[in-house]
Amino acid sequence: MDDQNLFAGFLTNVIALDQRDAINENVASTFRGFQHTSEDEINSFLKGNNSINSNRTAAQRVFIEPHHIQSIKAILFELKDRQQCNSSPSVDMLNMIDLEAMTLLKAARVESLNAEKARNSVTLGSPKTHSRNLEHVQTISERITWTHLWSQQNSIDLHHKR
Repeated sequence: MDDQNLFAGFLTNVIALDQRDAINENVASTFRGFQHTSEDEINSFLKGNNSINSNRTAAQRVFIEPHHIQSIKAILFELKDRQQCNSSPSVDMLNMIDLEAMTLLKAARVESLNAEKARNSVTLGSPKTHSRNLEHVQTISERITWTHLWSQQNSIDLHHKR
């Protein structure tokens, strides 16, 4: 995981990234370093790279296609997910990723991001109180208090019956 040549070979062979040197120099040079990279760091690199490209000659410009970035982020997502489960893949496993597997990794990342957005956008509203539903509206604390008092009363009664 710490071999720079293995990571460079992965970027070339699996991601099909011609500009792997830009990633190696600015984002990470090994799988272990890549695993500790955030998506924000990748986005910052891209923004900076695009800004610098405007000052470069045509021959010096570094273009990284959007599908390459999607692939890099999908692999990063998978590595971080496996790291949380303490089941990091081997370099051989990563090098065996083909187009179909990459498509599945991208889809899993997008699905997870959408699910997280949905979870974060859920808001719990409070019921509107008016004269027609007043007896039906109880707060959580009232329910807990009444449940607690009821259970204490029942436990006291049980002890007195002995």
